[in-house]
Amino acid sequence: MKNTFPFRKTSGSILVLFAIFLFSSCKKNNPANLEVIPTAPATYSLLRIDYYLEPGDKVYTTTHKLKSYELRNTLNIQTQHSYFEDFQELNRKSLFSLKDVNGDLAKVMGLSKLTLETPTIVNISTLYTIYTQNEGWTMSTNLQEKPFNYLEPKNQVLRVPAKSSITVDRSIQEYSAIVTFRATIKNDKTGETHAVKGKWNGTLSFSNYDVTLSQKSLK
Repeated sequence: MKNTFPFRKTSGSILVLFAIFLFSSCKKNNPANLEVIPTAPATYSLLRIDYYLEPGDKVYTTTHKLKSYELRNTLNIQTQHSYFEDFQELNRKSLFSLKDVNGDLAKVMGLSKLTLETPTIVNISTLYTIYTQNEGWTMSTNLQEKPFNYLEPKNQVLRVPAKSSITVDRSIQEYSAIVTFRATIKNDKTGETHAVKGKWNGTLSFSNYDVTLSQKSLK
């Protein structure tokens, strides 16, 4: 008997091959199988920062009482006593606040990681800041503090009269300022620049160190 189904067999084979081809093509073009090359995030740098005074900006002082000492002499003769004069209780401070800057944009630009200079002297009469120092502050909206290490600690010696005590009271003034700043931030990849404005509130300097001696009898 002759085979009456040759065409059907051939058609079936073609359909099977076509299905395999489609499956193979879909698998190759599936986005899930494509290798994704990550794009490096943009980096930003500080081109310039200027400080100046606007209405409401100011310089203010804070008096810090430092560690006191009581030197006692219970003997009937004058004696020498010493105390350690240090300033480890003092911290310099820096706090930035941003104006008209979207929080997400500030985060993307990494403002809290940008290192910059801050003023040390503010000339109120001419409404500008002069002299800057590279303190390594960052443009962070969180309070930053660093130890004040500009006065060398040392031992001080006093002569205390017989049957007496001397109290050593120490204080120092911290000069701080609230000033306005304007910074130019650059996208290192595209060259695009962004203007960032806000306020800086921080330590200018410490000055007017004062030592007061008070004597009283132990009799």
